[in-house]
Amino acid sequence: MSPLGFLWLIFLQHTGAALGYVLFTHSARRGSNTTIPCKFDVNAVPPAQRTFSVIWHFQEKEIFRYPNNPEVLNSRLSIDQDRIKDGTADLYMSGVSISDGGLYKCSMTQIPGEKEKEIRLDVYAPPRITITGENIFISKENVLSCAISGFYPVDIDIKWLRDGIILNNITLEKPQRDPDGTYSVRSSVTIIPTEEDRKRIFSCRIQHESLTTPLQEDFQLVYGGKKNHNKVKNGENQEKKLMASNLQDQNKHHEDNQENQKENLLANNPLGNITYICTFTFSLCTFAI
Repeated sequence: MSPLGFLWLIFLQHTGAALGYVLFTHSARRGSNTTIPCKFDVNAVPPAQRTFSVIWHFQEKEIFRYPNNPEVLNSRLSIDQDRIKDGTADLYMSGVSISDGGLYKCSMTQIPGEKEKEIRLDVYAPPRITITGENIFISKENVLSCAISGFYPVDIDIKWLRDGIILNNITLEKPQRDPDGTYSVRSSVTIIPTEEDRKRIFSCRIQHESLTTPLQEDFQLVYGGKKNHNKVKNGENQEKKLMASNLQDQNKHHEDNQENQKENLLANNPLGNITYICTFTFSLCTFAI
């Protein structure tokens, strides 16, 4: 709750007796099950006569009634019927969504005195962090990026740190509303890393209404420039060595073929004095007697 909202609530609580109105607040996490409280003083009604009816409204629209009204049945909503006779009309809600946040009104009939209460439900969703861009090149401008998603309400504070010291050159994009009602935003910081930064801890720190303590993602830089360059050079050298080795194998195989052909000619020559001239480049041999 904002400071102004808190002061307004204190004001209403202190002046409730005169105004006949007190606004209560209740908070719930998105996706959770929650109970919106509502209780009346029924001590003035004899136990045998405690047959009360309960009606719940949300944003001025009826959403639940006991005894049940078939036209407004909602499987996500229920109350404990056994506690109604004691003045307890709490509304049980399953699977809280962002759209469930707002003003609720609880009323109970057939009781003396106060018959209606208003409760504001504040729904919150904690943020998630994803770090990108930690693979950097030394002595050059690099951008580290922090994607924050799934949070509600929209107000959020994001800081970048290096070994606990806040960094400047921060860029914060405009928050975007996602289909589920939560928000997402991207923050980035520009750095020129040095060799000393190799062992330092970089952090993206978030403060949000849904968090009791700041959420922080720590990481170390991955120096990619020199490493990738070495990979390329090593690959080129290995390719050259492989080509040279293949060429040597081909030459040796060619020489072996020449020797085999000479031996076959001598072994199969019946005249014994045949001279031969072979041009192996063109795979052609000429003979003379």
